[in-house]
Amino acid sequence: MAELHPDNRVEKFTRVLGRMRLDRPAYVQGTPINVEITEPLDERCDVLARLVHESGRTYAQHEIMVSEETDHFTLGKALNVPDGNYEVVLTPPLGEFYSLTPYERRLPCIIGPAPSDDPDGTIAESDQ
Repeated sequence: MAELHPDNRVEKFTRVLGRMRLDRPAYVQGTPINVEITEPLDERCDVLARLVHESGRTYAQHEIMVSEETDHFTLGKALNVPDGNYEVVLTPPLGEFYSLTPYERRLPCIIGPAPSDDPDGTIAESDQ
């Protein structure tokens, strides 16, 4: 397979990553973070997805080859991460990102606590 010129690689990642979105804007602890592909792809592409907290810390990372058959992938579960504002950062694999194709797409999301079973948000007497 012929290597793509760096400008063509940026075009490829712009095209592929531009078709990706999160399945929802907010997640509760323990739910999967799914990235959906909104239009079918006509090419294969290696993608790195990272869950990055507003502090800059990365809490999850997943590298996947997306293809014509891919309609979504799961980055991981929103589990054991601080509540707050995050971004799912989509890039080429890091080696390529830093050497050839410095393109990224950022998808904002919020991770919060699971809702309480108690509608008043109070602690039941048996739990005290």
